[in-house]
Amino acid sequence: MITELISQLIDSLNRNGTAYALILMLSAFLGRLWAGRYARKEDARVQERITRLQGDLQDAQSKLAGRVDTSVHIHKAQFEKEFAVYQQLIKDMNKTRTAFYTLHPMLKEIFDSPGAAHEHSKPYRDDFAGAYEAVKSTIEDNKPFYPREIFTSCDAFIELCVDEIASLRSGPGEGVNDWKKQEHMKKQFGQLINEINDGIRCRLESITVID
Repeated sequence: MITELISQLIDSLNRNGTAYALILMLSAFLGRLWAGRYARKEDARVQERITRLQGDLQDAQSKLAGRVDTSVHIHKAQFEKEFAVYQQLIKDMNKTRTAFYTLHPMLKEIFDSPGAAHEHSKPYRDDFAGAYEAVKSTIEDNKPFYPREIFTSCDAFIELCVDEIASLRSGPGEGVNDWKKQEHMKKQFGQLINEINDGIRCRLESITVID
């Protein structure tokens, strides 16, 4: 029924010469309507991509700002001095720990008298005392060249050495600290050196060197 009415309308319009014009107008209207809808969809997609890219850019800027804020900018000459201090510090600490382990081996020798034990231990006692004096000088003389958190561990290392020095001065041979105390101190030496190594590594990673 509707189809017949439309056909009659078109026939009528054809007789009047206006059907073709109406079809052109309708086609133009539908074309504009479709183009508008397509454009709005594309605009929405573009805006979504822009928003996503802006978010990514803000995240990248925030991360970069964070790295810049946490980075320490120091002059090249200061970095070279600080790096040399770290090298000497670790060298002296390892030497001190080795001297302690040598003085207090896992397997103890048996001597006929305290005097014989003391004579055997004396060169190792002297080695430890010399290593202690060296590491103490390195730490005390270079305080301005490393951060406080590293110095805190260094200070604990010195206190541990002082404990051993006090033991050696209080008795002959291996001092007055017993085997259990000596083994505990060995672990402390290792832990403190690891802490200082980690602190130095973090410090170097946070540094930006400028000329």
